[in-house]
Amino acid sequence: MTDIIRLIVKIILIILLPLMLLIYIVEMNKLGVFENIKNLFSNDDKTNEVVVDTDVVNPDDVKIIDDGTHLIFNNVPINGSLKNYVAQMEKKNFRIYVEHDMFDLEGDEETKEQKEQKEQKEQKAKLEAYKEGKATMVGDFADFKKCRLYVETLANKDLVYKIQVEFQYTSEWEKKKENYFHLKQLLTKKYGAPTSCTEKLKPESMEDYDINNSFHKGRSKYETIYKTDKGDITLYINKNSRIILEKKKKKNSELITEHALEEL
Repeated sequence: MTDIIRLIVKIILIILLPLMLLIYIVEMNKLGVFENIKNLFSNDDKTNEVVVDTDVVNPDDVKIIDDGTHLIFNNVPINGSLKNYVAQMEKKNFRIYVEHDMFDLEGDEETKEQKEQKEQKEQKAKLEAYKEGKATMVGDFADFKKCRLYVETLANKDLVYKIQVEFQYTSEWEKKKENYFHLKQLLTKKYGAPTSCTEKLKPESMEDYDINNSFHKGRSKYETIYKTDKGDITLYINKNSRIILEKKKKKNSELITEHALEEL
């Protein structure tokens, strides 16, 4: 009787042990244990390999390729990732804009501590800009001091497609008009005759305040558009009575439409 019981136990063990082992292997495979072990040994010779993020490199090493289909701003194609574009603009002496920058006063010499604080603020502003997909920078452009540069990427892709330059504000209409027509003349020389142009002025009086207010209320409008195969260039005075130069790429803008069509 005892021998029979022992035989039955052996048979059960012979059947159950492989079955239990099989179940164990299946469960471990589900958890990815074997894959991790495989990767551990397969990557053993790569432990000292340095991985370089091409978006976070020295600006001198970054090149935004111009294949002839991109609009150009400040001798740089409007293309590439936001990080790369910001790096290129920094080479053109633009810097990331920091709101309420207390060290931006002319004639003030920065201390070492102030410079470090400024760099920390700018780095923080950069990280926030990269996260939002748009950046604001400050610099000189076309002989105009302290212009603001707004850089935007596509909504669904880290690809720069539009820039706007906001020129420093002046409340004097004659000076503003002079600057507007100076820029228009330069753009016409570069892109040819404008595609469309609206220049109407309907203030309540010719006082500077009333003229500026007429733009805010929409009664006055100054806008010149140049349409090209590469995109649109628009020079206008906005509702805040500031001169704006906008360059919007056609090629990258079309990606928005293509993406929308794919989702329909």
